[in-house]
Amino acid sequence: DHNSMIIAHVAMCTALSDRVRGFGIAPDMAVGYSLGESSSLFSLGVWRERDEMLRRIEASPLFTRDLGGECAAARTLWGLDEQEDVDWCLGIVPLPQERIQPHIDAVERAYLLIVNTPEECVLGGQRAVMQVLKRLNDPPFIELHGVTTVHCPVAEVVAEAYHALHCFDTWPTRARIFSCASGQPYTPDTRRCADAILAQATGTIDYT
Repeated sequence: DHNSMIIAHVAMCTALSDRVRGFGIAPDMAVGYSLGESSSLFSLGVWRERDEMLRRIEASPLFTRDLGGECAAARTLWGLDEQEDVDWCLGIVPLPQERIQPHIDAVERAYLLIVNTPEECVLGGQRAVMQVLKRLNDPPFIELHGVTTVHCPVAEVVAEAYHALHCFDTWPTRARIFSCASGQPYTPDTRRCADAILAQATGTIDYT
């Protein structure tokens, strides 16, 4: 249930932030990792319409059909017929981007999703992503489950709806907000926040 996982993640982050800031402890910056960027905006009060986001997610097919569930966006991008499963697969590999990238480029429907550290990356795509591992001489692979088809071109199929989901009024914060996609700080407003969230959904995150 992708919706429940997303809602639980953001709810936990905001509850923890509310409690810590209640003791007068506030961050100087926020550098969100993936869903952590949305969580940061809600946690710091840049976005305040928490109930509205819950309503939007529950009413939207983005995470139950398009990017999760049957993964309809991937089916559309890859031109699969109704009988062929998307079979989305992703996981962590303890190798640097420079080692992985040439093999990702050589395998269809395989993506470098996230560069976690100089020595660790997240790969994803159709189950054919396992061909990348074979080309890399079968390094350790920690498969992750329940993760949607984001941080790659699949999300571009639903870019307009994804952007609209993240359009909210904004309030100022003393903390500097950094984009997970660009690594650069930005001054939050309705469009910049939605643009930043969409950018990291449709392309590789280089968290380093």
